[in-house]
Parts: sequence; C-alpha cells; structure tokens
Amino acid sequence: MHKTYDIIGKFKYLIWIPIAVIVVGIFFNIFVGANLSIDFTGGSTLSYSYEGNLDFNSLVKETETAIKDAGSQTTLVYSYTGTLESTNVKTTLDSVEIDGITFTTENGTSDGNAYIYVYAIGNKLLSKDNIDKVTKALQSGFADNKVKYSSKTEKPYTKTKVEAVSSQDLSTGDKAVKTNVIGNISLTTAQLDKIKTVVETKFADNKIESTGSTTVSASFGSLFFGKSLYAVMLASIFVIIYVGIRFKNVGGVKAALSALIALIHDISFIYFIDVIFGITIDTNFIAVFLTILGYSLNDTIVIYDRIRENKGIYGNKKSIRELTNISISQSLKRTAVTSLTTFVAIVTVAIVAAVKGLDSILTFAIPMSIGTICGTFSSLFVAGPIYVFWCERKEKKGNKDNIYTNKINPKNKRKKAY
Repeated sequence: MHKTYDIIGKFKYLIWIPIAVIVVGIFFNIFVGANLSIDFTGGSTLSYSYEGNLDFNSLVKETETAIKDAGSQTTLVYSYTGTLESTNVKTTLDSVEIDGITFTTENGTSDGNAYIYVYAIGNKLLSKDNIDKVTKALQSGFADNKVKYSSKTEKPYTKTKVEAVSSQDLSTGDKAVKTNVIGNISLTTAQLDKIKTVVETKFADNKIESTGSTTVSASFGSLFFGKSLYAVMLASIFVIIYVGIRFKNVGGVKAALSALIALIHDISFIYFIDVIFGITIDTNFIAVFLTILGYSLNDTIVIYDRIRENKGIYGNKKSIRELTNISISQSLKRTAVTSLTTFVAIVTVAIVAAVKGLDSILTFAIPMSIGTICGTFSSLFVAGPIYVFWCERKEKKGNKDNIYTNKINPKNKRKKAY
C-alpha cells in the first residue's frame, strides 16, 4: 500500500523555487547576457592539435592580439531588384582596388526585401570616398538591378570575443583545441592564415599545429537559432496532439496543455541556469532541450496513465485532486530512482570531462544533469498540480453540486470536469 502525499497542496510552496531561478535568470540575461557560442552569433573557428599541457588563457590572449593586428570590418548593405548573386558581386568587387582591403559578400532578406551584404575586411575601416567607390562599381556593374546603398556598420575586431574549447580523443589520447572568434565578422583566408602562423610560433613547444578553420556568418547563426526554436516548437505541438488523444477520457486537452507548461518550465529553467552560471550555449544545448523534452514528458505520461487507471478503480469516489495525489505518490519512487540513476551517470560524465578538460562534453553534461532534476521536478510538482487546478476551476464554474468539489448532492447528474 503506497503512502499518499499531498503533492497538490505543496505546489504553492514548491513553485517558488523555479520562479526564483527564472527571475534571477532574467536579471542576468538583461544585464550580463547569455554566453552564446559561435553557432548562434557567427564568427570563425580555428582548430589545432597539440601535445603536453597547453595554457588556454595564453592561447586566447595571443589569438586576440593576432585578430587586433588583422584589422577591422566595414559592412555595407545594398538593396536591389530582380536576381543578384553574391558570387557575381564578389567578382565585380575584386576589381575595386582599395589598399589593405579584401571583400566577401552574401545575400540576405529583411521585411520581404532583398539585400546584398558587402564585408570590407582589412587593416582599416572604409572612408566615405572608398564607400562611394564600391557603390559606383556595383551600380555600374548591375544597372538593371537598381542597386542602392542602404547602410553601413563598422566593427573593429578588437570588440570580438575569443574562447578556447578543448577536447580529447579518449581512444588515442590525441588532444585538440578550438579557438572560437565570436561576433558577426568574417575573417578572410589570409587573416586566418596569419593568426595560425602567430599561434604556431608562440606555442611551438607544445607542437601545436593547425587542423583547419571554419567561418559562420551572422545570418547563418540567426538562421540556425531560428531552426532550433522551430524544432522545439514542433516537438511541443506533437506533445499536445499525442497527450490530448491518448488521455482524452481524463481531459486530454487540459492534460496536454499542462504537460506543455511543464516543458516550457523545463526549457526556461535550464536556459536561465546556464545564463546565471555563464555556461556556453551551443549546439549541445539544443540536443539537451530535445532530450529533456522527451525525458520529462515520459515521466508526465506515466503519472497521467496512473490517473486514468485510478479513475477506473475509484470512479467518482475520489476527487481529481485525490486521484492525482494518489497517482503521483504511486509514481514517486519509480521516478526518483530512475532520475537519480540518470543523474549519477550524467554527473560522472561531467566529472570525467572536467578532469580531462573536455569542454565540448561539459557543455552537454552540465545542462543535461540540471535538466534531469528539472524534468523530474516539473513532472511531479508542475504538470500534475496545474492539471488539477484547471479541472477544479471547470468543476466550480460548470457544476457547483459536482461531487469532486463539495459532494453536496451526489445523486444529481454530474458533469465530467476532466
């Protein structure tokens, strides 16, 4: 015989825990900001292999100095009509001679209008005369497209952020490190080669060697972020549909929306914890989101399944509050043991990653361990109570003599509140 706990009654006390985290997280998000990776902000990544113990702080400082020496970037934005490929624009600009400046280009859209972005990269920001030179080259080269100068943005590279992310192949012991140059800039091949040469010279004792470099444009970072949100939203929609259909005999829609609120709680909690402690938010973070969505939903469905079973056992003898308390209490041990096992496994991975300096694994393991606790909390203490309050509100509004609220006249015809 399971002991029944008044979980629903404790909701008004327990809910202050996530509320406090979210409020503090919002404060940090506004005044400190999230530590977004290059995947979301754009920038460049330089990868190296090395031996021995590498001073990552020194690596970051040397990279920052090399970037400062690499120059600055002026972004010119042009509107146009018809079709205009950025590769053709780049070919035209290659003939524009401005000392110390190279050009890269990309297409973009805003408010339904087409734009071409021209990045002038070099050891100086473009002067007005140089901007006029670029504009005239485009307007004469693409007269049919009615190219029109729109705006400019100047970004000295000294304002970029550099971080080092280490990793290790556990099977071979080979060590690697990535230096992420975060910011909406685009380093040219020549500039990347210059930075690599500086780093390889400064850390020759570690036999450091470049293994490649990549550049992520700011627009691609925004696009990736949008698609990540789309994936989370799509998963949430399927949650509503699935839970709504499966538990339609116990108020499917209310059960589904309560589960969705719990999932939003999980996402918010994990995000703000990362913001508060400055944990890097990268592609691993999206994987954590989707993993926790499934993990938390599974626990919530187990409780809903118990409610459905107990309704078949007790019928109208128990109120929805009593049924939910019984169901959560019955699932409490199973959920706690499963969550504890998962938590210990993930924390073990995090500890090994921290000892080995595997930052790429830490950005998954730490949010995942937090999400495991958060998902368990929301399944037990968020989804159930919200579901009960919603059902009780309908009972009070739709049938004051309903047995689930006051049991005044149990012989009267009753309406289902769930």
